[in-house]
Amino acid sequence: MTAQAMTAPPRTPSQSLDVFLVAAEESGDRLGAALMRALRERTGGQVRFAGVGGRDMEAEGVVSLYPVDDLPIIGFPPPPDYSKDPATDAAHRQDRRGAAPPRPGHHR
Repeated sequence: MTAQAMTAPPRTPSQSLDVFLVAAEESGDRLGAALMRALRERTGGQVRFAGVGGRDMEAEGVVSLYPVDDLPIIGFPPPPDYSKDPATDAAHRQDRRGAAPPRPGHHR
């Protein structure tokens, strides 16, 4: 399939794109929010969002149809920000320096 075949026909300025997104865990919520920003930029703001999302998607304008905090879903949380706690940051840097070198054929 060519890229041209996958491209939607251009919309007229009066047409708005309607997008329904579902992201039931944190990593999907972050990806959904990034997609929303990109679509808003690409369409010049001519896009409406509906669906289910978390804090990041709600910050981008989705009014979630269901509270995702009530869903029994396990996702990938963001990595810890060690820089916010100097003691933890120093310990984290020490752990990384003291780690064994990688085995041949394995990369970090």
